Amino acid sequence: MLPLLLLPLLWGGSLQQDEGFELQVPERVTVQEGLCVLVPCTFLYPGKSPWDSSPLYISWFWSGDRIQYDPPVVTNNPNRWVKTETRGRFHLLGDPMTNSCTLSIRDAKKRDTGTYIFHIERDYYEKHTYQQKTLNVQVTGPQPRDQRFQLEVQSSVAVPEGLCAHVPCSVSYPPDGWADADPALGYWFREGAARDAAPRPPVATNDPHREVAKETRGRFQLLGDPRTGGCSLVIRDVRRADAGTYFFRVERGSYVRFNYIDSKLSLEVTDRRQVPDVYMPEALEPGRPATLLCVFHWAFEGCPAPTFSWRGAAADGRAAGPRTSHVLSELTFTPRAQDHGTELTCRVDFSGTRVSAERTVRLNVAHAPKDLVINVSWAKTSDPAPQGNNSCLQVWRGQFLRLSCEADGQPPATLGWVLNDRVLARSPPSGSRTLELELPRVGPGDGGRYTCRAENRLGSLQAWLDLSVQYPPENLRVTVSQANRTVLENFESGMSVSVLEGESLRLVCVADSNPLAALSWARGRPALSPSQPSGPGVLELPRVQKDDEGEFTCRAQNSLGSASISVRLVVFYPPQLRGPACSWEGVGLRCGCSARAWPAPSVRWRVGDELLEANSSNASVTVTSSSAGPWANSSLRLRAGPGSILRLGCEAWNGRRNQSVSVLLLPGKSSPKTEMLLGALVGVGAMALFSLCVCLAFYCM
Repeated sequence: MLPLLLLPLLWGGSLQQDEGFELQVPERVTVQEGLCVLVPCTFLYPGKSPWDSSPLYISWFWSGDRIQYDPPVVTNNPNRWVKTETRGRFHLLGDPMTNSCTLSIRDAKKRDTGTYIFHIERDYYEKHTYQQKTLNVQVTGPQPRDQRFQLEVQSSVAVPEGLCAHVPCSVSYPPDGWADADPALGYWFREGAARDAAPRPPVATNDPHREVAKETRGRFQLLGDPRTGGCSLVIRDVRRADAGTYFFRVERGSYVRFNYIDSKLSLEVTDRRQVPDVYMPEALEPGRPATLLCVFHWAFEGCPAPTFSWRGAAADGRAAGPRTSHVLSELTFTPRAQDHGTELTCRVDFSGTRVSAERTVRLNVAHAPKDLVINVSWAKTSDPAPQGNNSCLQVWRGQFLRLSCEADGQPPATLGWVLNDRVLARSPPSGSRTLELELPRVGPGDGGRYTCRAENRLGSLQAWLDLSVQYPPENLRVTVSQANRTVLENFESGMSVSVLEGESLRLVCVADSNPLAALSWARGRPALSPSQPSGPGVLELPRVQKDDEGEFTCRAQNSLGSASISVRLVVFYPPQLRGPACSWEGVGLRCGCSARAWPAPSVRWRVGDELLEANSSNASVTVTSSSAGPWANSSLRLRAGPGSILRLGCEAWNGRRNQSVSVLLLPGKSSPKTEMLLGALVGVGAMALFSLCVCLAFYCM
């Protein structure tokens, strides 16, 4: 048998070392047929190596099996089959990473008797078989007629149609009735032949005087010499009709004539085509030579050697001639950036048959990110639609939106979403080539520039999308400024603002909306046009008058709707006196005084040095006052004769400013029924002279 791993391969290094490999396992274990047995086992292998990141696989094989090609009796390698006759009965216990190789055999069968070897491997390049220490299992039970006749052969083998199989076999028989010079003749028969005399020809034999079956002639071959215990069988170009059960017969001298009926071989022919495996670095570097291996595991000693060939753009003209052995082919070439994503095929052909097998791989050549695409989904279940890079997108407020970004890169690019200068999402290193960003209900705050950035160690690439969120005017607010200073910000609808008559007033209306809303001011129904220097939504009143008092409304409107906010303007002004007006009535004097102001004023009288409050009364004076809106009225009844010298004063105030008028009454002659009207001229230092006898009036503020 040719060993598989004879060449230093891609990454160099010794493929097998004995130093540091140790196995501790009982040399012999006996178990009764139908019962179970636990075989404790530990192993050691050399310390840390470049392959430590690869999983550690351990297997038990029948002694004589070819490790590379024959299935083990048990293994923890999920990619490898185990023998049908041991499947489900042989189990590995413990953790190989803690150096455990303990074996459990359940429902022991007679055919489990034999020698087993232990094997470990880390990927394709680091393997070791512990040949110096083996495990011998003896299953006791009903014995054959002569237990000196023993045959060790696997109970079943599965072979893909058209391929070749090698079945290891060893035979022993008693040293009775023959001499060393006597030939040992071996025969493989299909089940159904007679035990001692075969009515049908064997399928394979080393007896030169015995014909073999026509249908197996040239394809079935007995390897080895039964004189030294060899009985291995090679089957070439396996056919469907070959499926069945076979047994071995040995003849030597006068005594040895034995059919090993208890140790049969079951041959299964499958449809599954065995294909070669192609090994290559995870990522190829452009401009740096790389080596690929094509290995065909279904190749045996005694079977025709397969022919390897390579096909693909990377192998045309730029690749060195592949080096090929019995089971593998090595191809060296220098990848280019444009080779990324192209296919390379390894083909295996078998001489003498029309059977071939091939494996196609896709090359991964390292390159900077490219083909960055932004996709948009408008609903959770809708398919994403490509969006042009560096474009604008309008959406309605409250709408569902999913943005996805994808890019091609080797090594895979790390993706990130950024809104303006804020990172929203980032993919993990070597993660998916697509990164999604979901906005369940888009709001005004979600608007802005969304940038997707893809980067790896060879470069970076980015694309952006401007998201415009459309919504009607909302969040209206008014800022009030008086005499060039802000007195109130973020005015709420329905609130009032007070201002002194003659002062300036500036109202600024602002609204949130997209598209931008048109702003206008109105007093009642008619709209007010802002003064020319002002911007949209600004209303300026350079000198506020009493007539400006009322409700002002700011209205914001765009194509999606409108909103408004109202402000009530209250104008404050100082008192304005009307009066006093006096007349004599009988034995007394009657005077009246009124004033207008906002806030509403209060009116009081001063007689001489005495100050009279509203609605007061004594023996000589009665004051009666009333008010309505901005007006305040007061009357004075003074019981005094016309000959008295009196000084009367009427005062009005409202907290903003005071105003007063004084009247001086001098004695004089008059008709008792003559009335006097003593008026006042408004203004500081203004005077008027009225005479009934002689009357002098003074006004003051």
